[in-house]
Amino acid sequence: MRPRDVPTRPYAGVPAADRLDDRRQRLQAAVVRIVGRDGWSAATVRAVASEAGVGPRFLYESYTDVEDLAVHAYEAIGAQLIEESVRSLTLQTDVAAGIRAGVESIITALLADPDRTRFLLSETPRLAARRRALLETAADELARLTTENVDDAVAARRRAIFAAGGGLELVRTHWDGDHALDAASITTTISQALLADI
Repeated sequence: MRPRDVPTRPYAGVPAADRLDDRRQRLQAAVVRIVGRDGWSAATVRAVASEAGVGPRFLYESYTDVEDLAVHAYEAIGAQLIEESVRSLTLQTDVAAGIRAGVESIITALLADPDRTRFLLSETPRLAARRRALLETAADELARLTTENVDDAVAARRRAIFAAGGGLELVRTHWDGDHALDAASITTTISQALLADI
C-alpha cells in the first residue's frame, strides 16, 4: 500500500489520520528497538512490522522501505532531544548553567534508553549522515542561544561539534560497559569543552 492508497474513512470511531499517526509512531519505535537491540541487519520489514504489531503492508503507507522509516525515526528523536535541551538551557539565566542544563538533558535521555542510544549511534550510512546533520543543528542552536556576535558564534559552533562528537563517544563507551561514565561525569566533560574561553 502506497501513501496515495491510505484509507480516509473512520474505523471503529477512530479517524483515519489518527490511526495512521499511531501506526507511524509504533513503526518508528519498533525500528529503534530492533536496531538498538539486535543491529541493523535484524531490521527487516517483517520484523519491524511484527514488533510494531501491524501487518507488513502498513509500513508502506508512509515509508518507502525500512531505511526510510529509520531516517524518519532518527529525525524525530533528534528533534525531541534538541527541543528538550533548548528548553532546559533557556530556563537558566546564566550561560554556563544553561549550557550544563542543556547538555545534562540530552545525556540523561541517552543514558536512560540503551536501545535508542545504540540506534542513534548506528553506523549505517544514512543514519550516520543524519547524525552529522543532527550534531550541526544542535551546534547551530547552541551558538544562536549563547553568543551575541558572528565571530563568537563560529567559535561556539566549532566547540559544540567537537564536544558533541566526543560526548557521543563517551556515551558509547558507557553502553560498552564503562558504567563509571555516568550522566554527571559525561555532562561535566562536555560542558567544560563547550565553556572553554567563555
